[in-house]
This record gives sequence, structure tokens and C-alpha cells, in this order.
Amino acid sequence: MKGKLMKKICTISLSALMLAAPMLTDTGIIVSASLPVYAATAETPASSFKYSVNKDSTVTITGYTGSETDIIIPGRIEGKKVTSIGNRSFYEKKSLTGVTIPDSVTSIGNFAFTNCTNMTSVTIPNSVISIGEYAFQNSALTSVTIPNSVTSIEKQVFYECRKLSKVMIGDGVKSIGSSAFESCVGLTNLTLGNNIQLIGTDAFYGCEKLKSVTIPASTKEIGYRAFSSCESMTSAYIENGTIGASAFSECSDLASVTMGNGVKTIGNNAFSNCYELKKIRGNKGSFAETYANNNHYKFVAVEFANQSTLSTDFLRFGKQVAINCKATLGTLPYTYAVYYRKVGESAWSILQGYKAVDTVMFKPKEAAPYEIRVNAKDKNDKVIRKDFTLSVMANLSKLGAESINLGDKVKVRCFAKGGAGDYQYAVYYKKSTSSHWSKIRDYGTNNIIMLTPKAAVRYDVRVDIKDKSGNVVSKTLTLTVTK
Repeated sequence: MKGKLMKKICTISLSALMLAAPMLTDTGIIVSASLPVYAATAETPASSFKYSVNKDSTVTITGYTGSETDIIIPGRIEGKKVTSIGNRSFYEKKSLTGVTIPDSVTSIGNFAFTNCTNMTSVTIPNSVISIGEYAFQNSALTSVTIPNSVTSIEKQVFYECRKLSKVMIGDGVKSIGSSAFESCVGLTNLTLGNNIQLIGTDAFYGCEKLKSVTIPASTKEIGYRAFSSCESMTSAYIENGTIGASAFSECSDLASVTMGNGVKTIGNNAFSNCYELKKIRGNKGSFAETYANNNHYKFVAVEFANQSTLSTDFLRFGKQVAINCKATLGTLPYTYAVYYRKVGESAWSILQGYKAVDTVMFKPKEAAPYEIRVNAKDKNDKVIRKDFTLSVMANLSKLGAESINLGDKVKVRCFAKGGAGDYQYAVYYKKSTSSHWSKIRDYGTNNIIMLTPKAAVRYDVRVDIKDKSGNVVSKTLTLTVTK
């Protein structure tokens, strides 16, 4: 028995060494093996689900009888599109750990995943328009993204999801129902969409680890006790809308509240038992100043600000950058104008004249550094400017020939334009049928590399170019080798 055990250990050790050892590549260059691991993405069999066929020949999922714990709901059953997750269809399925919903589904029913106490993840596609009441109540979700297609979050959808730490709500959502996220005690990261108009009663009541909240300018009403008992909250920014009674009551760590000019009404006890709250920030002469003075808070005057951002300050040529226009603490509504020019030029080109559009896409026509300017204007025609620099780099590498005979050499010519200069070049290759890249040369300043293929097949050759700022742009070339 001992001898058999030792033989098995030796076999396992030898296999591990073989996987870790260098291998001889098709070009005759020795590289280290690094095999990628891919997760299975197969749909869960239709036989694992209960379902009904609707009058319009679509399918509604009504139950689950399978044994898989991490499931992918099929997009079609019997050739018919699955469009709905029915009421209570996965109610108290405690074996579930993860669910992927197909992009054919438009609605998730009431109580659909309620009390799935081990379900830590769900993927909700952009096709979903409605999520029913209590749909994910008391599940074990750790993060959730509500897509832009959803228009409202109904009451108690995520009530008592105590492990939920991150929530991103899409721009399509206009209302958050009562107690929608109540008692999500682990919630620390909350991003509200830019078109929310109503935050309902107790919507985030008892989210005791939430440290800050930014209420978008679109908001018209923050409901009764909407953020009450968020004990760790230290700051709140409220651009617009009515602040309901007790909306931020019992937020014992709340020390700073900033209000925009859109705030005109604050209900009774809105900030009661906020023991650390000593000051209110806002524009001079605004309702915020009046409220602060009438309620014995120190008032701190702040100015209209341009808080626009770029999605990135480095871009690969041929791609687009998103210019996210944002202003705060002015008089609503805001409009934005966007301009651009290459660094060194004197004249600006107009990308957008003054409009309420707050996301503007820019696709540079050259690999060069650009300046981008965003002007934010409020209702009183006050304008605040903000400037950015965008670096654009192109990988212009090419092969000396796209087709060669077996035994011949080919030059890999590495060239770049734009970026921060002082380029370094790394080159990789693989058979076109393979998913594994092998390294020919690590980063260096020599931009000409010779390649001698050892097989008559088609190859992919990848050139990575890095500038002095560490930005990398890749380009893949195709080489055909014939006998």
C-alpha cells in the first residue's frame, strides 16, 4: 500500500513539473507555459425548469426542479423565447448560489427569488423592464446592477439583503419604492442613476454601513425616513427636491449636508438625532442658508461648480472617450457645451453647443494629445469652465510580409504614434487556432524583431507598445506560412 501511494505521489509530482516546465515553441524559442482556465457557460437544461407557454407563444418560467446551484436560465424553451420569470418561481430555493438571466427576459415577477438565502450573485440583462415586489428579498446577494432598461424599483425588492454591499442603479430608473433596500446592513457603495425622481418611504432605512450619498439633480422627492438610521453616513449631497420628514433622522455620524438651489422644502425632523451635524453647505442667499439659520446650524457658503469628468485620459486611436458633464450648486437646469483641439492649436472645435445632454462621445481623428473643454451653465447664465488633456496613441506595427514560405524569416516592424513617447516593444505569437500566446521578446527599445516560424500554418503576431507613462496599445497581425 505504501509503495502504491509513493508511486501515485511521484506521478502527480511529475505531472506538475511537466506543466510548470518551459516548452519549445513553434518558432524554436523557449518560453514558459501559462495555460488559461475557462469557466463553463452552458445553459441549464430546459428540463430543469417548470414553465408555461403564453398566448403570444412566449415562455414564462414558473419553477425550478434541477440540482445545479449556479444556473443559466435558457433564452428559449421548445423554440419559444423565454420572456418572464414568474411570481414565486424560485421562492425559497436555498440551494441556488448564482443565477444568470437571459437577455430575452423583460420581467421578473413578485417574490421571484425571495428567501434564496445562499444566492450571492444575479445577472440582470438590459432587456429587463420590470422587477416585481419582494423579488430578491432576503437573498444573499453581495452586489447588484440595475440596468438602464428598468424604469422603477418596486417596494421591498431587496429588503433585508443583509450581505448586499454594492448597488449601481441605472439611468432608466425613475422611482425607488418603499423599503426597496431597507435593512441592507452591509451596503457601503451606492450609485444612484441620473434620472431618479422619487426615493420612497424607508427606501434605504437602516443601511447602517452606508457612509455617503449623492442625490441626483433629477430627484423631486426624498420620502419619509428614506435614509433614516444610516448610522455610518458622514455626508450627504442633495441637489434638488423635497426632503421628507425624518428623511435623514437617526444618522448619528452625519456631519456635513450640502444642498443645491433646487431644495425648497425640508420636512419636520428631517435631521433629528443627527448629533454630529453642525453645518449646512449651500449657495449664499439660498433656501439652504435660510434653513441653516432657522435651525441653529452653521451655514457654509459654496459656489456653483463644474464636476465634469472624462471616462479615461488615455485612448487607443480608433476608440471613443465619454465626456461626462456634471455641475453642482447652481440654479437648475444646467446645460453644457463641449469643445476640443489638438495641443498646440489655437482654435477650438465645437463638439456640442449648450444642451442638457450630459454625456458626449468624442472620437479623435489623429493619434495626438488633445485638450477638451466643458462649459457648464446654470439657469442664471453663470458659466464654469473645466479643461482636460486626452492622450491618444496608435500602434502602427506591421509585418515585412503577410505570407511567407516555410523556412523563411519575416520582420516584425514595431511603430507607434502619439502617447507620451519613449516607446518600448514586446512581441507575442500563437497559432491562429490556439488561445495561448507565447512570448517572442519582452519589452525593449529595439523595434525590429525577426521571426522564423517552424510550421506551415496561420499565425497571429501581437505587438504591445508601451509609452513612458506606462500606457499600452496592442495590435494583432496575421501571418500565413505555406510549404
